[in-house]
Formats: sequence, C-alpha cells, structure tokens
Amino acid sequence: MALFRRFFYRKPPDRLLEISERVYVFDCCFSTDVLEEDEYKMYMGSIVAQLQDYYPDASFMVFNFREGERRSQISDILSEYDMTVMDYPRQHEGCPLLPLEMIHHFLRSSESWLSLAGATKRAVDAL
Repeated sequence: MALFRRFFYRKPPDRLLEISERVYVFDCCFSTDVLEEDEYKMYMGSIVAQLQDYYPDASFMVFNFREGERRSQISDILSEYDMTVMDYPRQHEGCPLLPLEMIHHFLRSSESWLSLAGATKRAVDAL
C-alpha cells in the first residue's frame, strides 16, 4: 500500500507544507519575513486559488493562532473566499502557552472537521 501511495503521491500546492494527509501549514509560518498588506493578500489569494484547483469540491477550515484580541488579517482575507477560520490566541494572559481547555477544543475541532464526509474536507493550519 505504501508503494501505491508513493506512486500516486500528489505534491501539495505551492507555499503549503503537508504535515499529514489533509493537513497543511502555510510556509509563511516558518519565516521571519513580514509581508506588506497587499503582498499578503496576493500570497493568500494564490494559495487559495491553488487549493481550489487541487480540491475543487472540498471545504476548508483554517486554524489560526493569532496575536492580540483583534480579528486577524488572515481571517479577513479568507472569509472573502468562504473559508472557515477558527482563531485561537497565541498567548493566554500574557503567557505564550494556551490553557489545556483551548488545546483540547482545537484538537476536537480538528478531529471532527477531518472526520466529516471523508476526503472532501481539508484543514489548513496557519500557526
């Protein structure tokens, strides 16, 4: 089965790193470069276009670990493409750790999303 899977392996869309089957991370999460607002919109738009080409009938959910209490830029951009964005704070009460309830909620949400309707769902993690 592993040989069969390797033979038919489909490279993930550009600028996404595949963590496991149906779970990806934006490559900008591993970069210290800060993109200007217009550059970031173009970056996200190109990724969304590729995802929609690769998986035309799929639904997408993005888990975003954001800083601060404001709505994040990624949420604003991806909502224009009808993608579900789950925002989680990167810090809890000034500490860079999430409380256990928040981690549990994230894991339950991920599991239920990925188990829905088989292979038509995709999760993208936006650290």
